Amino acid sequence: MIGVVDRNVGAVIYIDTNLNAQMFLDTSTYDLSNSRNAKIGINDVVGDEPFEGIIDDVRIYDRALTEEDVRTLYHLIGWMNCPENVNISISTGNLNLNWNSVPGATSYKVFSNTNPY
Repeated sequence: MIGVVDRNVGAVIYIDTNLNAQMFLDTSTYDLSNSRNAKIGINDVVGDEPFEGIIDDVRIYDRALTEEDVRTLYHLIGWMNCPENVNISISTGNLNLNWNSVPGATSYKVFSNTNPY
């Protein structure tokens, strides 16, 4: 899912590159200046109510993304081309990862983090 907010148009939600929802937002009452601290995962309109769930990829652009931008990012980042049948095993202190190859993939990026959230 990709969400785009444009102060002139409103909010747009894309799911699998398809426009899923669009809502007009009257931003005339919001302080959208660059002097405000950005808050991600917090609804400060209703008293800093936190988002319940996991946000795994946040990007901020200097313009609203178009539908074509969203489609390009979706395919460029590889959200549609995730490996299947990922197996993880540990032997003699080594972590082994195996998965089915993704058609057209020339490389894979594996990230590690000690914090699962």
